[in-house]
Amino acid sequence: TGQPHEVKDEASGKVYTAKDIILAPGSIPFVPPGVTVDEKTVYTSDGALELNSVPEWVAIIGSGYIGLEFSDVYTALGSEVTFIEALPNIMPTFDREIAKMAERLLIRDRPIDYRTGVFASEVTPGIPGVKPVTIKMIDANTKEHV
Repeated sequence: TGQPHEVKDEASGKVYTAKDIILAPGSIPFVPPGVTVDEKTVYTSDGALELNSVPEWVAIIGSGYIGLEFSDVYTALGSEVTFIEALPNIMPTFDREIAKMAERLLIRDRPIDYRTGVFASEVTPGIPGVKPVTIKMIDANTKEHV
């Protein structure tokens, strides 16, 4: 409509006025069954924002918009990325045309590998510098370990 809009912060009482307002309250990390998070070698999306160093390689379980954002950040910082996606294609909840465009612009020319149709059935933390993280994967169709 071109008219200003207002949003009131209930806690402070402050009113924000703007032509366009985007509400982006964040998300609560989802940890699937079988995944053990220690925030030392296996992180939630919150913990992954607080790393002290850039990993050489990182596996991202799930290839939705948050996973895509992290792959963009980590590859820009020099990490190699592997997506593990249980559904048949990456970015499964995206509109197909948008997913194709995102793949072309954000994935194709970067050090990103992706495994689709595989479910991370168990993720066990490692010991930094001693033992790597263990990821057990199951084929989403046949239910066989891969």
